[in-house]
Amino acid sequence: ENINNISYFFPLVGLNNVGSTCFMNATLQCLLHVSELSLYFLKEFPNDQQTLRKKNSSSESHGSISEAYCNLVNSVYEEDKKEISNSFFSFSNSNNKSFAPRDFKKKLGHYNPQFKYYEANDSKDLILYLLQTFHEELNYMGDQPFPTYLMRPDQLNRANSFNYFMQTYNIQNFSIASNLFFGTYENRTMCCKCKNLFYSFQKFEFISFPTHK
Repeated sequence: ENINNISYFFPLVGLNNVGSTCFMNATLQCLLHVSELSLYFLKEFPNDQQTLRKKNSSSESHGSISEAYCNLVNSVYEEDKKEISNSFFSFSNSNNKSFAPRDFKKKLGHYNPQFKYYEANDSKDLILYLLQTFHEELNYMGDQPFPTYLMRPDQLNRANSFNYFMQTYNIQNFSIASNLFFGTYENRTMCCKCKNLFYSFQKFEFISFPTHK
């Protein structure tokens, strides 16, 4: 099957632990099951990789984490094709094969000492690191200067404040990570004297929810 003809990707193969790395495999499986992200790395990233490296040359990992993840997605895709082919010709169910993402783990540990070794870790820390790094490495607007020509709005006007924030953010920030995963906070501040509401906005990568037994 030609990669360019794929419109939906749902991985069939699993991932083996490389030491006590169930936290990493759980995170990777979550990301692999976001079809839009996987298709981006299968189709678009290979063609844009060199351009993105130049645009985001100040990134600490220099595009290496995205490259390693792209290789992982392609490995899963190739294993999926083998599974489908074997199941078809043997007229049996899938063998539920899996493989160990050692190359990705090695690259991850090289650029982030927190994940260098093979002990258990926090999956939230990993997915936050990956989303932030993907955004830094895959930012199509990475070399754009800050737009000083835009007039700051009156913060009493909610719509104008939001439009200004989105304009200034998108001019400098647009990546597959920000497009799929980032949300926007709305902050409201009330003046104790005049009771006016002032509006401001900011991006976030995740929201924490406290749980109680």
